[in-house]
Formats: sequence, structure tokens, C-alpha cells
Amino acid sequence: MWWWQVYPVQQQLLQVNDTAQGAATVWMASPELENYERRLQQLLDTSPVQPLETGMQMMRVADSRWPESLQQQQASTQWNEALKTRAQSSPQLRGWLQTRQDLHAFADLVMQREKEGLTLSYIKNVIWQAERGLGQETPVESLLTQYQDARAQKQNTDALEKQINERLEGVLSRWLLLKNNVMPEAATGTTAEK
Repeated sequence: MWWWQVYPVQQQLLQVNDTAQGAATVWMASPELENYERRLQQLLDTSPVQPLETGMQMMRVADSRWPESLQQQQASTQWNEALKTRAQSSPQLRGWLQTRQDLHAFADLVMQREKEGLTLSYIKNVIWQAERGLGQETPVESLLTQYQDARAQKQNTDALEKQINERLEGVLSRWLLLKNNVMPEAATGTTAEK
């Protein structure tokens, strides 16, 4: 082989190694202990949405290269429809947000009535406990709805985006562990087993 034949392959391999998934795939084909830990860390540091983002980039490239191609148009349409179908299966939980707001308003009303001489401490405590329970963990679907609303109102979404990514990483990691029968210690209170 000549250098001009090998050089493009080397360049492609470097590009593949630049992505966490690509580097892991190359590692699987040729495992090396020296870079094992680094490859695992790269995978942990990668956004769980990365494969979908790569798909969107592929779609843009294909559209710019082959805008008239029926094959490209059909594949892009199928991709978009699949994403929309997945997204529709994720509830927005507006009822959850409304319930939380209603409980807070009701707790304020009970406090007002108590100051007027009417004691409703039992109801107040129940409401506060419910509100506290709702406030401990905001469902990721609710965070997505808050993000959607903030974007529509042209508000800064950096903090929400960080929180959503962290929650999605947690959910995906937990899901992977559950699928593989490896329960996190905090979830079971026992040592993880496979």
C-alpha cells in the first residue's frame, strides 16, 4: 500500500476516535488496558442524548448533500416521525404542576383561617406533607415542560438544561442497571448483585 492510500484511513480512524462511542467501538475491536479507564470515562461524560444529536447532524448533512434525493427525504421523514412519536409518549405533567400550586394556595388559605381563630392544624399538616412530597423530586417531564415554557418566553434556560441532562443521565443509568439486574445500593439498601 502507498501512503496516499493509508493516510485517508488514518484520518477516518482519528475522526472515529474523537467521539466517545467511536473510541469505545475501536477499543472493543482492539482492547488495550492502558486506555480502558479513559474510554469508560469518555462514555460517562457523553450526553445521553448524543446519539439523537448525531442523527440530527446526519440528517442536516444528507439534506445539504442530496436535497433532491427521494431516498434521503424518506429517511429524514421517518427519522422525524420516530422522534415525534417518542416525544409524544412523554407526558407533560401539567396536572402535577397545577396540583402543587393548588396545594400551596390552599395551605396559605388555611394559615389565614387559622389566624382568624379557626384551627385546622391537621388539614394544614396533611397539605404541607403532600406539598413537601411533591417538592422533593420534580418529574423530568415537568422539567421539560418548564424548559419549553421558559424557551417560549425567551428566558435563560441554562440551569434547567443542566438539571434536565443530569436527571436524564441518572434515569438512563438506572434503567441500564435495572435491565442488567444490577440494582444500585441506594435503591435496594443492599450490595449490588448481578
